[in-house]
Amino acid sequence: MTAPLSLAVGLLVAMCSCTALSTSDSAAQVKRYWDKRLTRCGGRYFTEEDHPGDHKIMEYKGLSSATVEDLDLTDADKLNGYERRILTSVDPTACRVFYDGTVGSWSSWMDSVCRLKGTLEKRNGRWYYGGQDANGYPPTPTGRNRYSHTLPADCERMPQ
Repeated sequence: MTAPLSLAVGLLVAMCSCTALSTSDSAAQVKRYWDKRLTRCGGRYFTEEDHPGDHKIMEYKGLSSATVEDLDLTDADKLNGYERRILTSVDPTACRVFYDGTVGSWSSWMDSVCRLKGTLEKRNGRWYYGGQDANGYPPTPTGRNRYSHTLPADCERMPQ
């Protein structure tokens, strides 16, 4: 059984009926994660990412639902303070990429590489998104890690 939870970004989260996910804290964190991960500019949805030597903007269409899975914790996880680990994903119907530094224009629309996913963890009473403190997610440009960095997309700068 699933029960929908309305999100401010216009998504529906399909929550499994697991007891661990039925708490309002978990539902609120999933909503908060997607609100921070996706930027809505009018009727368009974007993510912006900065990887070493590569800056890209992704546009998504057909965002209708997110899946949520409560992952099992090992004894070691529990001893290390983990209270919950959630995997959430969104499967848009289409997406396209704008590479700032290389192509300078939008790619063709694609449908097979669009999945967005994230891991939410509650550890020692605090929530983390992708290993980063939820209160500081997404990090500021000066706080980026060496692998990748999700930026809040700026609607004023989004290419047409």
